[in-house]
Amino acid sequence: MYLSKESVINLFFQMNFLYSGEDIQKQGGTQFYSELKYFLALDEFVASEKRPCNTREKDDKQKFINNVGHVVQLSSPDAETSLDAKNFFDSFGVNKDFDVGSNFFSAGAVNKSLTSTSPLPFPSRHPQLLKCENGVIDIADGAYQRFANEQDYLYYQDRKKKIVLPNKKAILFFWLNRNTSFTNKNTLLNDFLNSLQMRYSQNMINSLGWNKNDSVYINIAKCLTTSENISFLEKEDLIFDSKDWLQRKKYFETWLCLNSSGDDGFRAHCVDVCEQWLEKKLPGNQIGNLFRYKDYDSYKKERDRIMNLKDFESVSNSDGTGRPRSAINHYLNFLNRMPRMDKVADDDFIKLLKILEQEIEKNPERIEALRKMLPQEHKDAVSPLSSDYKLSQIIYYGVPGCGKSNKIREKLKNVPEKNKVRVVFHPEYTNAEFIGQILPKVNGHVTYEFTPGPFTQIIKRAYLNPKEHFYLVIEEINRGNAAAIFGDTFQLLDRLKAGETDSLGNDPANSAVNTFTEGWSQYFVQNDDINAYIRKATRMEDDSYQERNEGVPVDEIEINSIHFKANTAIRLPPNLSILATMNTSDQNVFTLDNAFQRRFDMKLVRNEFDLTQPAVNAQYEAEIDDTGIKWGKFWGWINAKITATLKGLSSTEDKRLGVWFVSNVNGIIDDKIFAEKVLKFLWDDVFKFKRPQVFKAEIDTLEKLINFFENPPEGSERFGVFKDMDDLKTFEASPTL
Repeated sequence: MYLSKESVINLFFQMNFLYSGEDIQKQGGTQFYSELKYFLALDEFVASEKRPCNTREKDDKQKFINNVGHVVQLSSPDAETSLDAKNFFDSFGVNKDFDVGSNFFSAGAVNKSLTSTSPLPFPSRHPQLLKCENGVIDIADGAYQRFANEQDYLYYQDRKKKIVLPNKKAILFFWLNRNTSFTNKNTLLNDFLNSLQMRYSQNMINSLGWNKNDSVYINIAKCLTTSENISFLEKEDLIFDSKDWLQRKKYFETWLCLNSSGDDGFRAHCVDVCEQWLEKKLPGNQIGNLFRYKDYDSYKKERDRIMNLKDFESVSNSDGTGRPRSAINHYLNFLNRMPRMDKVADDDFIKLLKILEQEIEKNPERIEALRKMLPQEHKDAVSPLSSDYKLSQIIYYGVPGCGKSNKIREKLKNVPEKNKVRVVFHPEYTNAEFIGQILPKVNGHVTYEFTPGPFTQIIKRAYLNPKEHFYLVIEEINRGNAAAIFGDTFQLLDRLKAGETDSLGNDPANSAVNTFTEGWSQYFVQNDDINAYIRKATRMEDDSYQERNEGVPVDEIEINSIHFKANTAIRLPPNLSILATMNTSDQNVFTLDNAFQRRFDMKLVRNEFDLTQPAVNAQYEAEIDDTGIKWGKFWGWINAKITATLKGLSSTEDKRLGVWFVSNVNGIIDDKIFAEKVLKFLWDDVFKFKRPQVFKAEIDTLEKLINFFENPPEGSERFGVFKDMDDLKTFEASPTL
């Protein structure tokens, strides 16, 4: 028999109780749980092997990593995709070594101890638990007492009664047994204690004072349910917002066991107050079941409203215990400690909105109302049925590989393919290819017809479908001569702002006047070929237009009160946005002059890892072949070296490597790809005039550099190509520069 999956989830949510700080989502929380897992892992190793852990030995390292998994692993050890808890709140790891190799073995005290003349303490910011000497990790003198009795670790005192409570040690007791088998519910505590005594040292058992007869342990056990099978977790299981009120009630009951010094009756009454007692005592105030609230901010408003009700004070005082007030405050504190996933449902909401668009397309005003409910960052990702959206003319710029194209891809991932056109500028790309040109066409005989380029194609679609958004995407805008490629259509990039209008007659008699408003081009160009191509359309019964590329243009198209005739000038419509990318290191290809840049919003794509995104986190943690060095560590180290080595030279920052300069496959960056892409770039471009300062003395050609890395000489390491390889090994990895 095992703990049920729901009970393991419950224990996960309670584990953040161990950390007393307010910055659990930041570095403080991650550091605390790292110290916790490494100390427990080493104690388990020492208890089993009867000696310290020698990280220079492969078997020792693997045993230590396995022991760390006993503390933080959430998924099955046999699962293809690993999942572990980093801060027992909202940060998760996906590496099968639980980041031990990159963060503990390869950086900090363990690695530094290889060259240190004296033992190094771990951690350095909190009371010492471990000591590291020449790569060997051992328990520090007095560590067990510090772990059990220091406020930085598992010490817990009731603030009111000023007595020490075993609560932190109790929740750790249950968490470490989340996958332990037991005979039945009656033997659970005894079986759990026996399991821990077999795994951990007597010093650990004695210092933590795990006591199966203590009331805290007994009360927590009452909150847990059983299962016939062992339970593992997925990330989706740990979204607190997705839990129903009964689950939140159960978590709250367990939380009270840890955070309240009251007796069984007090805790039961607290739960009852939140579930139904207040509703019964204060009828007509629409209080209801308070467990329906799952986020702190919403519940706080309701808590404040309840406490300000006219009869709340008298009802609370009549209870004689003050429990009603304590109960609703306890639930507020409980919600404040639970992870909040505010953006969990965004993607689902977008999918739902797309379905609704199809179902009620004849009522666009209803779609627009729904669209306004979307989080701001998703509004441009949905192709709406209204024309009052805020258009974009943006150039995303940054170093090579920083994620500029991915930024646009993510922005447009929900936009239908027909609503976007992508083009890549290069030195040979011309205005004729971009706008369109007259080309011969053979169909029994030779004719000459206008063949539209991507610019003209997307303009036509935007004209004919004014209730949808369209996007022209230009990759590498400065690798071609942008001014020459745009030609006279460069004029169209100036758009009318809010409150501005421009009128243009369609014929000499000025019998019909078009009034252009916000979002339309401020200026116009005459182009008969584009005009005729736009007018190649078929009018449908509902007065919409269907695009066609053959046949004779119609005399006039009327779209949103715009009369488009044979002599109507060309403007960019307000439902057409232009998004472009530019490598800062490529500015020497073609200069993008200020007049051109002024017509775009320039947005820097920062060269950093957003570890909240799974794909980015996987890239950060990707290992460079068999070197033991993660890409995130090398990326940070080499960029720091580039800045220091090239200091004072122009465009130093532009030489840095972007986070996606080279990509991983299944968590590995192939040695040949790394050598041919990264090392070649560093040799040929970045350190072209600084090679002796960076690379090993005997490496004087690119061929030797690549050969050394791909096939290092006996006794050498791949990264021995660099003069200061040791600096790389000790470098503290960070997702930002």
